[in-house]
Amino acid sequence: MEQQGAALPWAHQPAGEQQEGAALPWAQQQSSEHEQGEDAVDPDLPATLGLSLGDRVEVLWQVTDEETGESTRKWWGAELSRREEATDGEGRTVYVLRYDPDAEKGFEEHEECGVTFVEEHYLWDLGQDDELPWRRPGEAWEPPPPAAGDGGAEGAEVLSLADLAADIQKRERRRGRTCDEEAAAMLSEMPPDQAMAIASGFRSFSEAITAHIAGLYAQHGSDYVVTAADVQAATAAAKAALRQGGGL
Repeated sequence: MEQQGAALPWAHQPAGEQQEGAALPWAQQQSSEHEQGEDAVDPDLPATLGLSLGDRVEVLWQVTDEETGESTRKWWGAELSRREEATDGEGRTVYVLRYDPDAEKGFEEHEECGVTFVEEHYLWDLGQDDELPWRRPGEAWEPPPPAAGDGGAEGAEVLSLADLAADIQKRERRRGRTCDEEAAAMLSEMPPDQAMAIASGFRSFSEAITAHIAGLYAQHGSDYVVTAADVQAATAAAKAALRQGGGL
């Protein structure tokens, strides 16, 4: 989708097209090998796996205590409550999970979340816009630990720009809309002057991040692998520059 002046800097680029201006460095990456080799989508994986409405599953959550900031893992019990007519952006049927209450953790009522089942042990939470592990009750299955980073700060995950592009594009596909489309919808509800100011701020923001990343390559060489920590630092620097200039 093309949106003059109002595109988010990380907007998805159709194959073969280039956006003029200051798109983030990973915005024009091509599909990763993983994306190109993904299996065909099963539109109703729960049915394929023999799950029925009323069956129970467990979903792995990281629960953070608001007072202490401590994070704990919890396999949260839920019921496969109902099947919706809607699908995600890749054609998977949306199901609603009805989670059990847990008063000790501050959840005193049942909560419902729309999800799609991506793989036998992974689902996509539409509200969180994130992939979560799941299993059947009584299973001992656990997700594999994350791979240790090969460089950067201790424990930092090393991600290439192509990795970041692939993650953004995966989220866009599953939502069924791009960041560009979401931004256009948001800006269309604003007064024109306000929309133009926000679009200008994002352009300046993307230019600052592009310059920061370019500086890393100039300092470390073209083979340098940009880490998630580098991107966070570039984002923080861009925000600071905008604040000083009266931007975002």
